[in-house]
Amino acid sequence: MDRIRVGTATTGAIEYYPFHLALEGDYFKTEGLQVDLTTVSMGPALPELVRSGRVDIGLGGAWRPLMYRGRLDTFIPFVQLVGKCPASLILRREMKPFDWSALEGLTVLVGEGAPSPWMFLHGLLRSHGVEPGKIKWIHSLTGTELFELFRVGMGDVLLGSWVEGRQLLAEHKASHALSLASVGPSVPWSVFYAMPKFLQQTDLVLRFGKALQRAVADVLRRDPIDLQYVGSIYVEEIERHDLDQAVREFRNDRMWDTSLQIDEASLTMWQDWFVDVGILAHRLPYAEAVDTTIAAVSQRPG
Repeated sequence: MDRIRVGTATTGAIEYYPFHLALEGDYFKTEGLQVDLTTVSMGPALPELVRSGRVDIGLGGAWRPLMYRGRLDTFIPFVQLVGKCPASLILRREMKPFDWSALEGLTVLVGEGAPSPWMFLHGLLRSHGVEPGKIKWIHSLTGTELFELFRVGMGDVLLGSWVEGRQLLAEHKASHALSLASVGPSVPWSVFYAMPKFLQQTDLVLRFGKALQRAVADVLRRDPIDLQYVGSIYVEEIERHDLDQAVREFRNDRMWDTSLQIDEASLTMWQDWFVDVGILAHRLPYAEAVDTTIAAVSQRPG
């Protein structure tokens, strides 16, 4: 049994469901792999683990390995897990029909942590002709703190999670939770990345990709009620029926794809949005930005 160590900062993310299924089931074991998961705090802790060799693979947003390239480290994204933005735009007052321009002048709460939800919303607004500067943003507070403040009446919109949207709707503290996956384009949201040296262990990495490919395929073709329950892995307390419903909605919104390949057009657009907010100076050529071999071979039968 060969060992692979994976690190992540967001174990409790529902969008990681296929990976959780692969961990809890026999997907990796069938490939002769023991996959150990290490959870760290948000920020530079995860790339530090990958850099130091304490984990072999990092799982997180594609923005960080791209931002580090040519500056701090060379991390290579090689497999995509999540292909849509999983955040929800939680509205205190419903808009019928929803109009992006109606957000101008409103106060939007964005918790600290990974900047990707805000970067995605920033790019999405501009794609709809809305200037983000016309919106009042509240940043730099924790997500938990902003959630509680929104509950008691602060702000007009909360950029939050599926779980938060469901809870606020149930409490009648919000009137609508708009899934950004349902209205936004595909992007390589969460990827597995590694140092180039680790990716030279082709057979080991291919088996990892094949196991993950099978788990994703099962999530896409089978109802979650028929799959192994992985709720115990989540940080957030979530009932089985809520988890199953979230997975169904995410699947309908194409959160996961039949291919683990990082799509070139989606990556190009995502990088353009990174350039727009300043975390990239310029777009990286696709062939330099990612490794496409593992995902492509993982799709082959056998």
